[in-house]
Amino acid sequence: MTSYNYQDYISQAIESVINQTLNDWELIVVDDGSSDKSLDIIKKYCQKDERIKLLTHPNHSNLGIKKSLLLGINSAKYDWIAILESDDYWSANYLEEKAKMVKKYPQCNFIYNDIECFGDEKRIKAFAPYLEKLQKIWQSNEFMDVFDEFATDNIVPTFSCVMCKKSEFLKCNTNTPSAPVIDYWLWWQIAENNKFCFINKKLTHWRLHPKSYLSKEAKTLKHHVQRSLFLPKLTKIFKRKPNFPPLYDLEQYPAISVPWYIYKYIMRKRPQFIKDLFKTR
Repeated sequence: MTSYNYQDYISQAIESVINQTLNDWELIVVDDGSSDKSLDIIKKYCQKDERIKLLTHPNHSNLGIKKSLLLGINSAKYDWIAILESDDYWSANYLEEKAKMVKKYPQCNFIYNDIECFGDEKRIKAFAPYLEKLQKIWQSNEFMDVFDEFATDNIVPTFSCVMCKKSEFLKCNTNTPSAPVIDYWLWWQIAENNKFCFINKKLTHWRLHPKSYLSKEAKTLKHHVQRSLFLPKLTKIFKRKPNFPPLYDLEQYPAISVPWYIYKYIMRKRPQFIKDLFKTR
């Protein structure tokens, strides 16, 4: 669990781990330089339960989500790592259901599940078409090759629904050119050599709110330009796949990638476009 200024939410997240029906776990909370009362809350839980451990960066620095994730992953003692964002929470049977899937598919290295959105109604409504699209993919099979599906979108909506082998995390190149989509960057790499297991149960409760990292970082034109540079890098991963679709080869069509994502942004955000343009100059 990475933590940054979520004092209003982190207790619910930690409690959802403590209340798991499967008890053989450790919780590593990496605080990324919080300036609110998050640190005090985490320390109280560490005192109550020895399975909970707090890690911070040197001098309590704020180093970002990538370095926080890496610190937590490298510090984990178990072979499987489940990620829970500190503004979300799990159902009580989350880990138990994941453990069942590990036994059912011992060759699987990545397991994710359906989610329940809650929080800001406007954001829930905005995400609805995306989640409906994902449902069609998810319903096809519980153990499947999803590599090609990542060509058009991230089919794993939140870190909080993921459990992955530590060894697979450590194989990944974490130098994403766009921080808000580091999850997309990681999952696509893992999907290249692994089938994904899907649990058709809403085990993750995904909080959508204006203060979330994605909300703050992903709204600007700058992010969409970053993403246009990010996709060509993913093309290199795709090229290792024998059936790579030439249509997605953005390096072959460099003039298309930036204008396409700017166009999509303008169509969705029209009135906000000019304001964002000036902000990112």
